[in-house]
Amino acid sequence: GWVSLKQQIKLFRMFIDSVRGFKERYYVVKSITPYATDSLYKTEVVTEENGSARLDANGLPVMRRVPRFP
Repeated sequence: GWVSLKQQIKLFRMFIDSVRGFKERYYVVKSITPYATDSLYKTEVVTEENGSARLDANGLPVMRRVPRFP
């Protein structure tokens, strides 16, 4: 079953201790739905060196997808 880790910090620490060293590598399996894929990435605006948003040919900000998890 599933356990909510939002409620108890102690429970979260116990969970971390139980999986520490469990795997050296983790793999992301191709998701079936676009919603599942979107949950792995966040969208952010591409910025210039001066901090302003980079604009495309239509004058709209250029966006890029960045992984949520390292």
